[in-house]
Amino acid sequence: MTEVQALKIIENNIKIQDKSFIYELHEKDHFDQNLFWKLYDALITLVTRDLKSTTLDRQFSRNIAKILGYTLKSVSCHFSPFDVTKIKGVHEKDLHLYVERIEVAVDGYLAGYLVKDDLFELKRPSSRDP
Repeated sequence: MTEVQALKIIENNIKIQDKSFIYELHEKDHFDQNLFWKLYDALITLVTRDLKSTTLDRQFSRNIAKILGYTLKSVSCHFSPFDVTKIKGVHEKDLHLYVERIEVAVDGYLAGYLVKDDLFELKRPSSRDP
């Protein structure tokens, strides 16, 4: 994935545009695993780009944090007995594994370390191996 493609994916998710992971999750209560991996790969692309940087763009970093926040809010609402939100498209027992991936990718971006796929219980679909 190119840096330009990664930035566009991040932008689409921040703006909650149609056909973005956050749009599907937040607006349709649908966990689109393909869009998740596109977003995740965009984050990893940007982590890799910025590994040598000692400064980060505050607004862009804020947007990255918003993606994590939207994801956490949607997942927490799914488990709340007081909310009608129920996420489709992913097994409930796996939601925390996807959240872990996004959380570590965001932390990698903010702290400047490369995220290693082999550290995670949740494995990529074979067609998405980097």
